[in-house]
Amino acid sequence: MQRGRVLNFSKYRLLEFLKANIHLLICFLFLSLGAIIGLIIFDDFKIITSFLEQFFKDYITARETGRFLKITLLSFFKSLLIFMLLFMSGTSLFGVVTVPLTILGCGAFYGSAVAYLYFEFALKGVAFNAVIFLPSSIVLLLFLVFAARLSFCYSIELARLTMPNSMHGDLFLQFKDYSIKFLLLSLSSISAALIDGLTATSMLRFFEF
Repeated sequence: MQRGRVLNFSKYRLLEFLKANIHLLICFLFLSLGAIIGLIIFDDFKIITSFLEQFFKDYITARETGRFLKITLLSFFKSLLIFMLLFMSGTSLFGVVTVPLTILGCGAFYGSAVAYLYFEFALKGVAFNAVIFLPSSIVLLLFLVFAARLSFCYSIELARLTMPNSMHGDLFLQFKDYSIKFLLLSLSSISAALIDGLTATSMLRFFEF
C-alpha cells in the first residue's frame, strides 16, 4: 500500500513537471526531430552536401588562422544572429510557428553536419566532432532551446491578448522583462563561444583534412 502511494506521488510529480515545462519540452522535441531529419536527408540533396562542404572549409580555415579572441568573438556574433531571429519571432503572433521551425532548422543543421563528418571523414570525423564541434555546439543548442521557450511563451501570451475578454497587463513591463531575460540568455551563450575558441586553439592542430 505504501509503495502504491509512493508510485502515485511520483507519477503526480512527473505530470506536474511535464505540465510546468511543456513549452521547453516542445522546443526540445523540435530540436531532436530536426537532428533526426538532418541525419537522414543530408546525403539526399546535393545542395546540402555542397553547403556542408563549404561550411566546414570555412569553419576550419577560420580556426586555423585565427587567435583565441578572434575565434571566440566570431563564434559568438554568429550565434547572436539566431538569438536575434528567435527574439523577433517572439514579438510576433507568428512566433508560435516560426520559433519551433527555427529550432527544427537548428537541429537539422547540426544533425546533417554530424552525418557529413562521419560519412566524409569516418573515424577522423567522429574524433573531430567529439573534440572540436560537439562541445560548443551542445552548449549553444541548450541556450537556444531555452531562448526558444522564452520566445514561444511570449508569442503565446501576445496571442492570448488578442482574444475577447482577455486581461491586459502592463505590456511595456512584460516586454521589458522578456527583453532582459533574452539578453541575459544571449550573453550567457558566450560560454559556448569560449569553448569553441579553446578547443580550436588547443586541439585543431591535431587534425589534418
